[in-house]
Amino acid sequence: MLREIPHVRQDSAALKRRWYQDDYFDLWTWEELSKGETVAFQLCYDKRGNERALSWRLDHGFDHLLVQTGAAQESTAILGGQAGVFPAVIVSRKLKVAAEGLPPALRKFLFHKVKAYVRGEKELR
Repeated sequence: MLREIPHVRQDSAALKRRWYQDDYFDLWTWEELSKGETVAFQLCYDKRGNERALSWRLDHGFDHLLVQTGAAQESTAILGGQAGVFPAVIVSRKLKVAAEGLPPALRKFLFHKVKAYVRGEKELR
């Protein structure tokens, strides 16, 4: 089950970055402090296998990219090339269980965005 990692480094005075983690997922969210709404997320999945990330930003829409870790620094990861087909059934099933501990509004938002991506929607809003 995803659990929140406390004391995450904050890079913006206008956004609150949050990090949730379990064995299969890393979920990063960015919330606009003035409105309390999520304006971006990055859902990294299959961390111990072929790690990929489904990302969404309010001003950009979706990306589905490979996560590449450097051999010398396992804690450093960068997003690389296109990740191919999103394994929607597998990710959705695992996310349904993992997201049980997330705040209800975030859980609803996340599932809405994953479904929108699968349907091929742009989702800029």
